[in-house]
Amino acid sequence: MIYASILFGPSLLAQRVGLNPGVFQLVNFLVFTVPGAIIGAMLTDRIGRKPLQAAGFGGMALMLFGYGLYSSSSIAAASAGAMLGIALFGLFNLLSQAGPGSVSAAGLLGVELAPTKVRSLVQGLTVASGRIGATLTAFLFPALFHTYGAGFALNFLAVISVIAAIVTLVSIPETKRLSLEHASGELPIYPRAISQAA
Repeated sequence: MIYASILFGPSLLAQRVGLNPGVFQLVNFLVFTVPGAIIGAMLTDRIGRKPLQAAGFGGMALMLFGYGLYSSSSIAAASAGAMLGIALFGLFNLLSQAGPGSVSAAGLLGVELAPTKVRSLVQGLTVASGRIGATLTAFLFPALFHTYGAGFALNFLAVISVIAAIVTLVSIPETKRLSLEHASGELPIYPRAISQAA
């Protein structure tokens, strides 16, 4: 999803809001992406990785569903509707940076959850998985976009975001305020460490 926005936001979506790709990307980067990364950096240890990532994926899904509806409506064709399109897509970028971009994409979970002996291998697998996702997105998103339209392609990505939020809530342990030894399970987590993490 994030790679789809990076690769195809400027070229496929900018025209729908009446901007050239360079301006579209610059506006999104300065107004939404950078502030999202700052928010993520400030909140990662305060509210935790799991809720931050799940909320980010959930918010991304809402913005994608909203953008899908917007792109297939008559509002998108109106010049005044361009600002709504920029806001929806920009909020998607902000939430992706504040949530999964600051947790999984930054590599926090691969490092924190893996024991020292296999940490570099796990991090390598995490990065490789991300690159495989980027490669698949490079082929899948434009095919969906051109074959079924923007609404379908964006709704497809929104459903993936919902699934990612559910997987995050169900299967990812919380590691906020835990040392690497405790988070990776190399040392047991005592009640005091649990109360500090809460």
